[in-house]
Amino acid sequence: MKKVLISFGFILLFQFTANSQETDPELQIPGSPGMDIIGVQNVEISKPGNYTGVYSSLISPIIANNGTIPTNLALEFSPYYLESRDLTYKELNKTNLFRDFKISIASNSVTDSDSNHFSRLGMGFRTNLISGKINNPVKKKMTLSVPAEIRTTINKINSGIFGNIDTADVSKFVDHITDKELRQRVADIITGNKDNKDKLLNMLTELNDEIDKLVEIDGSRWDYSLRTGHFVEIAFALALDFPKNTIEYSDINRWGIWLNYTFRPESKNQAIDFSALVRISDYSFDPSVTFNNGALFADLGVSVNWKIPKSKFVVSGEFVSKVGFTDIEANKGENEYTFKSVTESKWNGSVGYQITPNTLWSVSFSDINGNSSYLKNNSMQILMGLSAALAPIRK
Repeated sequence: MKKVLISFGFILLFQFTANSQETDPELQIPGSPGMDIIGVQNVEISKPGNYTGVYSSLISPIIANNGTIPTNLALEFSPYYLESRDLTYKELNKTNLFRDFKISIASNSVTDSDSNHFSRLGMGFRTNLISGKINNPVKKKMTLSVPAEIRTTINKINSGIFGNIDTADVSKFVDHITDKELRQRVADIITGNKDNKDKLLNMLTELNDEIDKLVEIDGSRWDYSLRTGHFVEIAFALALDFPKNTIEYSDINRWGIWLNYTFRPESKNQAIDFSALVRISDYSFDPSVTFNNGALFADLGVSVNWKIPKSKFVVSGEFVSKVGFTDIEANKGENEYTFKSVTESKWNGSVGYQITPNTLWSVSFSDINGNSSYLKNNSMQILMGLSAALAPIRK
């Protein structure tokens, strides 16, 4: 219990630090390959989340009948966003494998089928092959056509008309600018600097650069909720078991490679994600099961994640099926058995509440079923989690 309280205190410290960074990321119910591979989360399918430098999660069981004791702090971080960066719209609207790259680390204690307790460490890596597009409302907010419009004004001034600015109608230089406030701002710059062409061009160039940069106070540099369309994420994870609970002796007995596809339709009032999972893996949904041979599974899953409009709640549900490609050798009690035509399935439902812009509390329910007797009769879990985002460090 003391360990849990210390971890909760640490994660709350993250939350307060994050608040001081002046960011407002859109948090998602936790889902990362490092946590998934060791079975300390109910969520199997990760959704596009935020770009924060560090994302921390503490998952603790209310009911856990599958042998795990997930009461440890898990971390995920983005190397690119460990420091604050000023990005232009063009840069952010393109897929960048390194910018989207995230590393996740998690650990827990596992009880196997022989009631032996040992530690398990999971490491995960993921990035986006396709990362959606900035949605239309945000495009309008950012006035993405502005840089081109200001450049048009600069070209008009350089065309020779500027020499007759005293007699020319200023509107000829700004009539193509669609935003009313910006049009007036440019007109004022021209009127106030018509006797100094160099100063006028410098001021318009600075205005162009200022608007082209994505430096929104609301954290839009790393907020994935501002993006819509198609997302494709590739991920890899592995787990190190320490059956003797010593660092000198370890065994890699779990790995997975998967693609997550998400479609997020554009909407002004709500955020909803539809996701699908394709994965190749060598492990059971039940973390307490250890296979004795080269097991191989194909996993398929679907999920939906919905941010309830005008509220701080987010709900999600998913279903994942696992089909064995090979004969499976696993322990059941003191004996070893070979299982053929293995199938497993797992369903999950989660509810999250955004306590602060940087902190999310969640409760998840899941159940594991299959046609193989190596699974426990009751593999239901109810987990409670607290997650916090730490914004990029300001320069």
